[in-house]
Amino acid sequence: MKFIYLLFLIAVELFASMMSEAVSLYQHENYIQAYERFYLLHVKHKEDRLVTLYLAKSLYNLGEYEEAEKILLSLYEKEKTDNEVKFFLAKVLYEEKQYKKAKEMFAKIKNTPYEVQSKEYVAKIDEMTALHKYFFLVSLGMTYDDNIRNNTFEPTTTHGSLILSNDTYAVSDTFFEKMLYAMHKYKIPGHAALSWDDTILLYHRNGLKYTDQNMFYSSLSSGLNIRKNGFVLEPKILLSDLRYASKHYMYSYGVGIKMSKYIVTNVLQVGLNIVLKKEKFIQKEDKTKDDNIVFCKVKLLHTMTTNDIFQYSVAFQKFRKEFGNRVDISRNEQIYEFQYRRKLPIESMLTLQTKYEKRKFTEDDVSLGNREDTRRFYTGSLSKRFQKVYDISLKYVYLNNSSSISAYSYKKSTVNLALSRYF
Repeated sequence: MKFIYLLFLIAVELFASMMSEAVSLYQHENYIQAYERFYLLHVKHKEDRLVTLYLAKSLYNLGEYEEAEKILLSLYEKEKTDNEVKFFLAKVLYEEKQYKKAKEMFAKIKNTPYEVQSKEYVAKIDEMTALHKYFFLVSLGMTYDDNIRNNTFEPTTTHGSLILSNDTYAVSDTFFEKMLYAMHKYKIPGHAALSWDDTILLYHRNGLKYTDQNMFYSSLSSGLNIRKNGFVLEPKILLSDLRYASKHYMYSYGVGIKMSKYIVTNVLQVGLNIVLKKEKFIQKEDKTKDDNIVFCKVKLLHTMTTNDIFQYSVAFQKFRKEFGNRVDISRNEQIYEFQYRRKLPIESMLTLQTKYEKRKFTEDDVSLGNREDTRRFYTGSLSKRFQKVYDISLKYVYLNNSSSISAYSYKKSTVNLALSRYF
């Protein structure tokens, strides 16, 4: 009898020791080794609830959701009031995209430490399964511009054998700006990879001193969003309208297509954007500005760390006038851009950006000759998010446009302060 009792004590101690080791491995996220220990324990102690539950949890963390579901269902059938079992069974159903069943299971978890997390999962499910999603951004800001009409800093322009004086008097103003950005996404039932996306942008600004630079701009982008195996394809219809200096100035219409793909998961993304559109000017004196545009951009997004993001892009843009004798419309543009974003403490973001544009006009001015412009942008901004839905940002931009025809050379600086609200 003593011998049997001794064997029993040894078995109990071995079980406790092995269980303690397995739990420790699980807590240290060594799920493969933990699973091996729990599996051996489960073979000998199939009725032990804790062993069976940890075995299922180990399988869940290894991504073996089907096997984990079978084990958790067996536990749930035995004790339907066990909140821990219900919670992990619901998580497995969630990972298997059985959202309806998962939501029903999460809803059964009440008055338990798992209740808060369950409500968070229910909110995620509601968001993912909703056919219609909306996002709104409202922004109010002030921008100071020290050269609103892009007056040149060059004193003279050579015009044939004549030397003409330039208007170098730069005028500054402060603009009050309002912006509304709205996005709507419709998930197409029965097609998980398809949605229809609409975006609307409304932007208005008015100067505190002058009105000739006031504008109201609106744009619409609408089309399919196709996502499959990390590849995104977005064919779009593009429309825009511009009122300038209290007049209906121009509108545009066209089509675009965006493609992007992560070539290194969550680290390196490559994108391509192609746009074809027409610009139509309203006022009679502007009709010869009507043009056709071809735009192509290649972008590389590099997430070096969770706090450091680099973006590189190269773009080509071609403008061609539809009719008339103007020589300042048809041109080819090359655009090179580099951006660095750094996440700072207390939900802040630092952005540094530089852009280089080379514009070559295809027709020569009879008197002034060939025109080539080189535009250099240097931008720095700092933004801070607070109360989760507000952003305040400060942005500085310096632009230097150097032209082979001095009358078109100019420099300017702008400073913008904006407050944004997300919905």
